[in-house]
Amino acid sequence: EDGFGSPWQFFDGNGHPVIHVKVPAGITLLEVKCKVGIGSIAVSNIDAESMEIDVDAGSFTGFVRVDGKLHIDVDAGSASLWEFEGRTADFDADAGSIEYSGVLEGSWKADCDVGSVDISLQAQERDYNYNVENDMGSVEIGGQSFSGFSDHTKVENGANKTASIDCNMGSVYVSFY
Repeated sequence: EDGFGSPWQFFDGNGHPVIHVKVPAGITLLEVKCKVGIGSIAVSNIDAESMEIDVDAGSFTGFVRVDGKLHIDVDAGSASLWEFEGRTADFDADAGSIEYSGVLEGSWKADCDVGSVDISLQAQERDYNYNVENDMGSVEIGGQSFSGFSDHTKVENGANKTASIDCNMGSVYVSFY
């Protein structure tokens, strides 16, 4: 607070422009949309029903929990989410990078053009079925590699969740812990 009871602060101690938005603990927001041009956004301890993150050439970092769907779209910048908890997610990296670590209770999708998507899931590889479309990029899921020209592979593990991965010339790396 700025001394006047406002949750907004517009400059840090060095005169750099910032905006701080404080949400009371225990509150779940219905919808959170974050758009970053060439700046940066850092989010921590936010609970939301859905979250949309759109990054042009800037950066987004966060610790969040989303009850519904997470959508991350990165053009040339970067987005990093750690200790994330959510149901479903769409990761879309054009020339930028996405780093994700956490829990996904449902199906998810990763689209990668020439950028990179690095997903670390608190799960086991067999918890998902996989649809992998790889043109000239590199896809690695746990211990399996998918590379080469126009590789289209389905991996059926008998799971009730599916990971759909479409990689053009970039790289998608999925690990489990």
